Amino acid sequence: MDWNCPCGIWSVEGVAVIGGFEYHGSNLAGFGSRYVFGDYGSGKIWALQYDGVVAPINNLLVDTELNISSFGVDEQNELYFCALDGRIYVLRNNATPLPTEPPTPVPTPIITQTPTPTRQ
Repeated sequence: MDWNCPCGIWSVEGVAVIGGFEYHGSNLAGFGSRYVFGDYGSGKIWALQYDGVVAPINNLLVDTELNISSFGVDEQNELYFCALDGRIYVLRNNATPLPTEPPTPVPTPIITQTPTPTRQ
């Protein structure tokens, strides 16, 4: 059976899309109001930009080797995801590019592991 995404953007390769959130945090400058989602099998995370008028843009943010299982947000609207390795990760922008590098319209995020809570 063929399936077509209503907004016509489904060019994502992967095994199982793991739904995400529309991003409203401040860690990922320039990603406001993009839908961030991932793939369980490939570990890739994308950001979809779609306003209903302009053709959708789907950017690959990061290619991990993690089995992504879920996404969530905190009180500051920062985006987290968890994987089957039992850890929770947060997406952050890379360090500021050197002045000699050409500017990029979309910063490349990196993954930072959050500390594991301990019981007191």
